[in-house]
Amino acid sequence: MRILILIAAVALVSCEIATPADRVLQPQAQPAALACAHDCDHLFRSWTHSERARHRMMVKNCGRDAECLVFEAAQHDRIVALLVEQHAECLANCDHEQGGGTGGQ
Repeated sequence: MRILILIAAVALVSCEIATPADRVLQPQAQPAALACAHDCDHLFRSWTHSERARHRMMVKNCGRDAECLVFEAAQHDRIVALLVEQHAECLANCDHEQGGGTGGQ
C-alpha cells in the first residue's frame, strides 16, 4: 500500500516539463504548458482509478470486519488526499516551468 503512495507521488511530481530559458517568452511555450497539464490530468485519473480498484478489493477482503473497514476507509481517504495534493503540485510545476520570468538570471 505504501508503495502505491510512493509510486503515485513520484509519477505525479515527475511530469514537469522544463523549457529552455530562450523559449520562455515565445508563444510556443504555451502548448508545452498545456501538454504538461494534460499529462498531470492523465496521471491523476490513472492513479485515482487504480486507487479505487485497490480500495474495492480491500473492502471486499475486509468482509464484515468493522475495524478493517474503518481502517481501509481512512487509508483510502489519505491516499486520495495525497493524489489530489500531488496533482495540484504537478499542475503548479507546469505553470512554474512555463512562466515568463527570468528564473533569477
